[in-house]
This record gives sequence, C-alpha cells and structure tokens, in this order.
Amino acid sequence: MEHYHVHNRAHRHRSEASSGRRQGFRGNAGNKAALQKIVAADRPLHPGLSDGTGIRGAMLFSPVQLSLFQAILYQKWEYVMLKSMLIGCLCFIGFSATVISAEGGDGKGWVEFEIRERENRRLIPGKLVFLQSGRRIDLGIASEGMIASRRNVVYTANGRGRVPVPAGRYEVWIGRGIEYSAVVLPIEVIAGDTTRLSAELVREVKTPGFVCGDMHLHTRTFSGSGDARVDERIISCIGEGLEWAVATDHNHHTDYDTVKQTLDMAAPLATTVGNEVSTPIGHFNAYPLPPSPALLPYQLKDARKLFKLIREMAQDAVIQVNHPRWPGAAYFSEFHLDPNFATTHHPQWSWDFDAFEILNENRGLGWYAEPDNPISVRQDWFNMLNKGQRFTGVGNSDSHDVEKLLAGMPRNYIASSTDDPAAIREAELVENIKRHRVSVSRGPYIEFTANDGVPIGGETRTVDGKVRLHIRVQAAHWIRCDTVRIIGNGEVVQTILLQDQSGTVRFEGTVTLQPKMDTWYIVEATGSESMAPLVPDAPVPIMPLAFTNPIWVDADGDGRFTALREYAAEIIQRLRNQPGKLIERLAGHPQMLKQAVAVLAETAFPRRAEVLAGLLPHADLDLRLSMYPLLSHADAPEADVALQQAAERAESAIEKLVIGLARFERGDSRAWDTVVANVPLVKDERYLQEAFRSVTARPVSLKWQVIGPFAVNGDHGLDERFAPEQKPNAPAAPATQNGRRMEWQTVEIPKDGTVNLEALLGRHERVVAYAFAEFAAQRNGKVIFRAGSDDGIAVWINGQRVHYHHVHRGLSPGDDTFVAPVKKGRNAVLVKVENGGGRWGFLLQAVDPIGILAGQ
Repeated sequence: MEHYHVHNRAHRHRSEASSGRRQGFRGNAGNKAALQKIVAADRPLHPGLSDGTGIRGAMLFSPVQLSLFQAILYQKWEYVMLKSMLIGCLCFIGFSATVISAEGGDGKGWVEFEIRERENRRLIPGKLVFLQSGRRIDLGIASEGMIASRRNVVYTANGRGRVPVPAGRYEVWIGRGIEYSAVVLPIEVIAGDTTRLSAELVREVKTPGFVCGDMHLHTRTFSGSGDARVDERIISCIGEGLEWAVATDHNHHTDYDTVKQTLDMAAPLATTVGNEVSTPIGHFNAYPLPPSPALLPYQLKDARKLFKLIREMAQDAVIQVNHPRWPGAAYFSEFHLDPNFATTHHPQWSWDFDAFEILNENRGLGWYAEPDNPISVRQDWFNMLNKGQRFTGVGNSDSHDVEKLLAGMPRNYIASSTDDPAAIREAELVENIKRHRVSVSRGPYIEFTANDGVPIGGETRTVDGKVRLHIRVQAAHWIRCDTVRIIGNGEVVQTILLQDQSGTVRFEGTVTLQPKMDTWYIVEATGSESMAPLVPDAPVPIMPLAFTNPIWVDADGDGRFTALREYAAEIIQRLRNQPGKLIERLAGHPQMLKQAVAVLAETAFPRRAEVLAGLLPHADLDLRLSMYPLLSHADAPEADVALQQAAERAESAIEKLVIGLARFERGDSRAWDTVVANVPLVKDERYLQEAFRSVTARPVSLKWQVIGPFAVNGDHGLDERFAPEQKPNAPAAPATQNGRRMEWQTVEIPKDGTVNLEALLGRHERVVAYAFAEFAAQRNGKVIFRAGSDDGIAVWINGQRVHYHHVHRGLSPGDDTFVAPVKKGRNAVLVKVENGGGRWGFLLQAVDPIGILAGQ
C-alpha cells in the first residue's frame, strides 16, 4: 500500500525544466503574432452567429446533488483520507503533500504540484479539481503559461505548476481523463505558505490500435461564446488525455497549431483544422479543411448545395451532422426526418454526410429522448441501419469552455496503425471514421470483434449458423461500469451484469449467437454512478456510457447483408394474400414491425388497412401515432373500425388527439372537439409538433403594430411588465423607458406570417418587444393556435394571457401549440417576445378547419 503524508517544513519554491514536446499535423500557418494578440486579448471573432445557433450556456451542480455528494464522499476528513489511501492502493498511485513556508500573504497560499506517469516517472499533462466540503468553489486562478484554470479546476500542459489558492481546507482530485487513474487527498492551504503536491498516475486503460479524438471543439476566440481561449482549449484537451483535437469553431477555419507551438507540452497532441458550419438548417462539422480564411456559405438552406460545396473545398473531408435533434440547430428536425422510419421527403435534404452525433455534450444529448433533445438520435441511427444506410455514430463534447463542459467527454476511439499521437496520420483517421471503425466512450472503453478478428465496421458471416462476438470492456478504477448489452438490429439480444468492479478489465469474453437473419451488432456499456468530481455533474449526474459502431453479420449465407427493411418488404410480398399470417409474423419483432409499417406506408398494398389494424395492438405509442394517419387515408371500412376501437382503448391525451385528427380527416366532424380538448393535456411539445405538421395553419394576421425594444432589468423579460401590458386589448399611447420615447409602428409582413423583429427594431440583447393585431371570428368558440418565437413568448387574446413560454431558441413554426377562446366579432391579440441576443421574431398561426375564424 502507498502511504500519504502531510507535514510542515521550511522550503523555498523552485521550478524545474520542462521535458515536454510539441507535436501535431500542421506547420506554422497564418500570422502567428496576430493570433497571439487575439488570444491574449481574448477578443471573439465569430461571423454569422445568433442565439438560435445551438450554443449552450453554463451547467452547474444542483444543491441536492451537492448535498448528496458531500454527505456520501466527504462527511469526515478521516474518511476522505481512508478513501485516498484505498484509491492509491487500487490504482497504484503515488501521492504526497507537503506544506512549506513561502513568501506571500493576502489570505492566500500557494499550491505547487507535479504530475508524473508512474511507469516511467515522466511529467504528464493532467488536472487538479479542488473541492471544499464536497462543493465546487471558485479559486479565482488566472490561466497563464502552461496553466488553464476556471473556478475549481486547474489544467497543466507540462505536468507542473504553482498557483495561488485561498487559505482553507480542500479535497484535491488529480487525474488525466478517462484512461488514467485518479487520486484524492485532503489538504490545508495556509496563508503565506506553499503546499507541495506530487502525484503519480497510471494509464490503466490500454487502447492498442486506437487513438482518442474529440471532433467538436470550440474557442471563445473564434466562436464568440463560452470562455476558452485557443491556448486554454489546447491545454484542457491534453489535460483530459486526448490524442487528437479537431478545431470546429462556428463558421471559422481554426488552426490550433500556431498557438500549440508556443506551449511547452509534456505530451503530443495531434490537431486538425475544421469548421462547424452553422446554418439555419443545422450545424455541420467539416474536417479536415485547408487553414484558409475562406468561409463556407453558412446562410444556405439547401443541404444538397452545402454538402456539395464542402466536398469541392475538401474532397476527403468528413461531413458530420452535429446534435441532429437539438432544438434550434437540428438538421433531422428541420427537415422532418421521421422518427420511426428515418424517411424525409424534403426537397432540400441530402444524405451525403458521413457521420452524426449520437452523443453531444458531457450529458450525452441524443442517447435518449428528453426535453433538451426531444427525439432519440440513437433510435434515428438504429432506424437508418435497419433501412440499410451506414452512417458512423460518434460522440463529442461540443465544449466551448475550459471547465463547464469538459473536452473529450464523450470522445471517439478511432482505429489507427500507430498509438503515438505524434505519428498518427490525419488521412488514416478520417478514412477510418468513414469506415465506421469507431468506439465511442464517456467513461468505459469497448473493444469488439467478431469471429476471427473482424473489427468494428467490418462484415462477416455465420459459421454453422453461429457468430462469435469477442468483447472486452475496460474502465479506470474511479469509473463504475456494471452493465454490458449486445444490440442486434436495434434490439437488446443479451445483457451481462458485472459485479466485480475491482479491476480495470470489467468484462472479457466471447458471446456466441445464432441469428435467424442478417443482423448488425453493436455493444453498449453503462455504469450506475456519477463520475463527479472529475467529470462534473452538468446539471444532471454524468454516468458512464460507451458504445461501438456495428459489425454486420451475413446469417442467411447469400454473400450479402440484407437490411431489416428489405426483409420486411419480402415478408409483406410473400404473405400479401394472407393478412392473418403476415400480422402473426410481424407482431413479435418490434424493429421488424416498424420497418414493415414503413413499407406499407410507401407501397400500394390492397389490404393495408386490415394489416395496420391488426398490427396496432403490437406497436408502441410512437409507432401507433404514425399508423393512425395511414389509416386516415386508407380506402377501406376496416380503417373506420380500427380507429373507433383505438379511440376506445386510448388512454393518453396525445393518442386521443391523433386518433381524433385521423377520424376528422375521414369526415367525422365531431372528432374535432376531441382534438381541441386534448391539446392542453399533452405535455410533450414534440408530439404536438408532429401531430399538426401536416394540418393547415394560417397566420392570424398579416398586419401588425409593433413597439420596442424595452430593456430588461431582471432575469428575463417575460416576467417584467411594461406599458403595453396595461391595455393588452388595444395599442396604448407611445411608451417611454429611461427617457426614450417609443411609438407604435404599423408593419405589413410576408404571406407566411413571420414578424421579423430584428429587421424592424434592430439587433439587441436582453430586451422585449410587443406586437398587436386584430382578427375576426364568426362565432364564439375555442381555436388552436401555433406559435414560433426567438426567444421567449407570451400571448394575450382579448386581455387574457393564454400562452407563456420562457425559452431560448431559434424561430421555427409551430414550436408551441395552445388553445384559446375567441368571441364573435373582433378579437385583439397582443404578443410579447423576449430576446437574449441575436435574431428575434415570432410567428402566430391558427388551426381552424371548422371555420370559427372569419376568412378561414
């Protein structure tokens, strides 16, 4: 067992010479002196950005999480010491702390540290995380030289440093990303004294044949958001143990190499020039690109043209779709990619991309459907694979910050002929990304081959009807990994529970399967404990998670891989005259059922209504919601019976609503009352967006009166009352704020109904504006309204507030759906829109197929 000591003695601070080397792909490109001035001044350069570009803000601990973490891990100093010793023993870490006197004062002492690799005693990059009673604190340490620091985190590029720290007692965690061991030790910093820390870390996770990279990284310097300068970005990457960093600032070709050459790094870091092309239809990373200032046309709304231009600029570049379902910057959602069938009929859609993010940010947006990422990108991926489309699944940090969102969490392990970051070839990594030879990690690391060594991304065939899957899962001792799952064609085919957490290798074995049809397999590994504080909860606990890209297995022996969609089409064709057998064949296979419904939707099948009706009880909610519109267009009496029976079974508001829309479409006018009654009961807005996507909506008015902007003083402007709210039934007199007089102006808007407040009032930050209009109704009733806004929005009709949504987003039609009463005759509507910055505006439409409103 290693021993840990804390004691006092007089000693003067001294520095040692660095042994770091500077490595990378590119030579000195661009004006080095000018770039260094930009970095020193921390001046952002960022063309074409707005609050709708998908740039994320700070994420912090919640008080409950902090309290739990404090209570469990840091209840007593004695327990922390014991925990430190145990971690040191398990991880083979050497660590010492000495408090020594030094010159200084003002309530601060110095922490002098060095981090070495135990195997060879070489200095290595790493990081220190300071906690007080389990809580994150702001040390106020400035980044300088080889140090990058924010709040309670200190990164070192060369393995050593000396930083001023307020006097007090701390728990210090030392580590270097997910491949290395970690150590934690309580220390006391005394004003005027120096505490010396020396840690030895072990590279516990071995990744032969793979190097790790983050292909989505930002700087404040060139993206204009977050807080990381270029030098801080590089230091944080190498401090997290990354071996390849792809610069992807918004609409900028960023080359880290010029700044990297000025850093005295203790380990090499390969870097690549890239660009996150941030457009109105989504964000797309392109890499590698030439380090030229030429920009790609980021205002394009046609993906076909955009991808073509990227290919022309860099023929071999990876085109990577970022956060495809993240509101405001979501390619899949902007072009209405069906969440069940992975189909879209948008004329400007293009399939000419290579990869997309299954995991985005530390929290892994995209894995599951949730409010910040309302449709599972993981399921989109499975749908595409089951269609026969092969895109590489990746995971990236999308970090704009030094510490709020860690670089390299998640990260990608990409096949490479060398493990040395100084020797890896950029072209090889790019080619292996396109060949799907990628294992993604947010903690554990998965190695996966089939039969006699067929790698991730490869194809093989069964032998005697069997396929052997070889799986090895590693995790550093401070990371829990307790479950491994094998996924075949989108369904879990085997789950392995791991009890022993004592070693680095959590699972190693061969699983033999007997697939009945051609099957693609991936492996997932998860853990049930947060990785804080080395990976801070942001704001939810960040749990270990990893997955591989597929291996494709030919099970039917025909020498080719047949995707599930093709199997479904063959079954439907073979049993087209035997609907009972067809239903029985499809009912027990969820992924096959989904593909079969997609085939039925696309083909002229004479007994489609009968088959859909028989499959409804076997489908999950999302699939049923896609099946009801198909029944609404079926020319058969079975469709009416099926919808009636479904209405009697339905329990959820969204299902009742969608069935009501289908029945109304078939001529049942009474069903509209069901639709209106259930809109307020649906809590998940994405379901409403999907339900009303094909329903006609018309602008409430094409003539508005607008006034503003009003400066916001509080947290957000929707809760601050300004003069127009005093009489929401009619435009009030001119308003005054801070001595500035504002008049109502009458504006004509485009036929689509969009009110562009940026064009009318200019670009402002932290403001609100108001818009007033009138519309006529032929009788009293309740009407469904749909609103889009950039950013938050509140709506009054006839003086009553009927809608309120505090949100930061880009303008997209139909983001919000609500019901409001109207009266016969003239009705007044007042809209209030908040803007945090960048573009702003709104769109208000009415869905009124029964003609309550005049002119509908």
